[in-house]
Amino acid sequence: HGWFSAPNGISGTLRKPISVGTFTAARDLPTRRLDRNDGGPIRRAGTPPSGTTKNSRDAKIADAAGVPMAQGRSFETAAAGRPAALAMLERDGAVVVKSDGLAAGKGVTVCEDQATLEAALARSGPVVIEERLVGREASGMAICDATNAIALPISRDHKRLREGEQGPMTGGMGAYSPLADLPDEAADDLIERFHRPVLRELARRGTPFRGALYAGL
Repeated sequence: HGWFSAPNGISGTLRKPISVGTFTAARDLPTRRLDRNDGGPIRRAGTPPSGTTKNSRDAKIADAAGVPMAQGRSFETAAAGRPAALAMLERDGAVVVKSDGLAAGKGVTVCEDQATLEAALARSGPVVIEERLVGREASGMAICDATNAIALPISRDHKRLREGEQGPMTGGMGAYSPLADLPDEAADDLIERFHRPVLRELARRGTPFRGALYAGL
């Protein structure tokens, strides 16, 4: 069986699995459409969905799974998170504000001054206030079927708009692989440390995850 991914943002009519030679392709629905439900109607229509659903998006899942994360906290509104953000900015000289939801990769603001922080907190909806981690980035992707995870090659992408890691987040401006400082042989260890605990926790909650699971390291 093959796996077909529709580009992000594309919506269309749900159809039966697509036969391509000896392959049967499962439809990967645009994330915003799948996020509105638990995938049940799609599954009952005979097309296995892949991707996140509203039931599998919870900022506390990683904590419950024992996965190491940057220090942070979720807030129902940006206003509620403002005191914590200001305290972290004063303590560390920087703070990260994230939209707690779907943002097409553009929902993260690294704030190094109060003006940038206030602009980031002007957004609506739930937010995550988080410490900034400094170091080399790596993207660990795995194809998952609710219990198993198969590692893809480790990559590194360019997130900020301008040179020197400056400017707003873009959702990714290209990536490269392999990495000289993190060989693909390390992928299985990363999957065991980050992905499989999350899969087990989601399955325990009755919201198994199927699709491509990303870990930003």
